[in-house]
Amino acid sequence: GREKLRSMLDGGAGKAENDPDARAFMIYALAESGGIDNHHLDKLFVERQKLQPYGRALLALALSLQKMDQRAQKVAGEIERQAQISNTTAYWQTKRPARLDFREEDETEGTALSLKALVRLKPNSSLLPSAARWLVSQRQNGYYWSSTKDTAFAIFGLIDYVKVSRELTPSYDLEVYVNGETVLAE
Repeated sequence: GREKLRSMLDGGAGKAENDPDARAFMIYALAESGGIDNHHLDKLFVERQKLQPYGRALLALALSLQKMDQRAQKVAGEIERQAQISNTTAYWQTKRPARLDFREEDETEGTALSLKALVRLKPNSSLLPSAARWLVSQRQNGYYWSSTKDTAFAIFGLIDYVKVSRELTPSYDLEVYVNGETVLAE
C-alpha cells in the first residue's frame, strides 16, 4: 500500500494531483505508517490555501509526525482561525467535490480531524471543548453520526480529546445512602 501511494504521489496520480485534500490524506497515511519524503509535504504546505479543513488538519498531523514542528504550529494556528464559532460550539465548514453518494458538505470529518490536530499541536486551545461539544451534538438519535464513515471520524477525533481533557480520570467524592444511612463513602 505504501509503495502504491508513493508511486501515485510521485507520478502525479491524475485526480489526486488535482485534489489537494486527497493528496493530504495520502501524505498523512504515509507519514503515519512509517514516514514520507518531505518534498511532498513541502509542496502541500505551499499550496495549503487550497485545502479544506479536512486536508489542512491532515497536513498539520503529517507535519507533526515528520517533526516539522514550526510548520505544524503555523497550520494549527490557521486551523484555529478558520473555525466557525458559536457561544457553545466550534466546527469547521467543509465543502468538497461531489463524489459517489457522499454529501458535498460534511463538517463532521473536518471538525474531527481539526480537533485531533489541535489536541496534538495545541492541547491548551480554547476551541477543544467547543469542537468536542459540536461533534457529540451531531449524533443521530443520540447513538451514531450520519454514516459509519462519519461515526469513525468523530470517534477518531474525540479519542485524543478525551485523553487531554482528563475526562477519563475524574476526581470526585462519593456517598451512598440507603434509608438515610451511609452505606458507602469514598
